[in-house]
Amino acid sequence: MVSFCDLPLSQVKNHIASYGSYGIGLSKTWAKKQQLNPVMYMDRGSLLSASYYKAAKLLTSKSTRDLADKQSKELKDSIYALIDVLGYVKNYQGDVERQDGTVIKNYRFYDEREWRYVPKYEGYLWIKNNSIFDNEGKRNAALSKINDHRLIFEPNDIKYIIIKDESEISDFVRHLQLAKSKFSYEDVLKVATRIITLDEINNDI
Repeated sequence: MVSFCDLPLSQVKNHIASYGSYGIGLSKTWAKKQQLNPVMYMDRGSLLSASYYKAAKLLTSKSTRDLADKQSKELKDSIYALIDVLGYVKNYQGDVERQDGTVIKNYRFYDEREWRYVPKYEGYLWIKNNSIFDNEGKRNAALSKINDHRLIFEPNDIKYIIIKDESEISDFVRHLQLAKSKFSYEDVLKVATRIITLDEINNDI
């Protein structure tokens, strides 16, 4: 899964405060071409949330997946399509725990206006728990199954690039220039004109 926020630049300040000082803004045209979709937010105590939990538990169970493998292609595809829907559901609000151990209480995910890219379910379970990522062998095996589902974007798809401050601009542009196999001189110039610093966002927008 890859997540994006459908936020205008004028509203990105609070998001940066939660997620860091760097970002890439891509066009909505690119997002639609890649078949991204907004998530469906659910309040944890709602009736819909309770129904979703029951459906998710059933659809992701081993017995359901084993049953799907034995059914006709039409029924199997229908079950897999329902499983795909689960990848586009998110809590309306909840606690966020960072890697450094800090916790943001009652963070409102709804304010992010998230869009997602979730590869179609193709017979392997894409819902993974932490034990998968803590084990290098299991992690690599899981990642190998999605090698063909990468998102690709070109310089023309970039609307803006956010970096921390002006001191990093020259290093960033130099990196683009050295990546000759990927970026032409025209591409480097085009991307360089779309750089915005965190200071500009905090002070001018």
